[in-house]
Amino acid sequence: MQKDIVSVMKKLTKEWLKSLSDQYNVSFKSEKNKQILDGKRIGIRGATGGMYGIRDTKVTEYDYLIFCITTEEELVRIDDIQFVLLNQNEVINLKKDLNGSDKSFKLEKFHPFMTFDTFESKFKEYFAFQIDYYTDESEVLNSHIAESLLEDERYTEGEKRLATHYITERNAKVVKKAKEQFAIEHAGQLFCDICEMNYEEVYGVIGKGYIEAHHKNQLSISGITDTQTEDLALLCASCHRMIHKLMRQDEYASYEMLKRKIQSSLKTPYRY
Repeated sequence: MQKDIVSVMKKLTKEWLKSLSDQYNVSFKSEKNKQILDGKRIGIRGATGGMYGIRDTKVTEYDYLIFCITTEEELVRIDDIQFVLLNQNEVINLKKDLNGSDKSFKLEKFHPFMTFDTFESKFKEYFAFQIDYYTDESEVLNSHIAESLLEDERYTEGEKRLATHYITERNAKVVKKAKEQFAIEHAGQLFCDICEMNYEEVYGVIGKGYIEAHHKNQLSISGITDTQTEDLALLCASCHRMIHKLMRQDEYASYEMLKRKIQSSLKTPYRY
């Protein structure tokens, strides 16, 4: 029974590592004694009674070791596992603390176990994953938004000048930051503010991080203006085109008014 539980813990942890590679679009390879995520070599150790042995572990073969423990007799969810995450230097120091002993030891005497949520947060912090939020030239040239997530910072926009390269470079960064903020507020998801289309749900991994940015207030009307992140709407390509079509018919209509008009005209439910 104990051997079976340890195998399940390792299996669930491997599946979780694979899910991270899909989520952040990084490489993943499973080998016999290690998992390689984004080029980092990871070993997994499991025990039900809290007794571990690492005397045969060649520290230089791993960048990280994950230790798993559970009190569940039948394990089906990774949330029921507790973890310790050690980097290579921490494993070296642990071996020193054990004074070269080849006996099994209780890891909790040296490192406290964490819940899965805490462990996952620490793991992501160590790996510093970044999602590549896609922006293209036509989008960044027409989408001017705040350059910071701080609510009290504003940026002047709307000046008419021939500065294509400068504007493209500048707004590629600010559009990305707006999408990052949206993802933080919506559990990592990007979807259209009007029809709620999620490119990743429809197109799979190639749609991850994609959505278009739309300026709610026309700079042609407002001129030079101070912009905040809430002045931007994230839209799918279709809704983006439709809202610009309506704006040409009534350039003074508010974004919310045009949004409701498009939603009322949709032939299909606007939750994909």
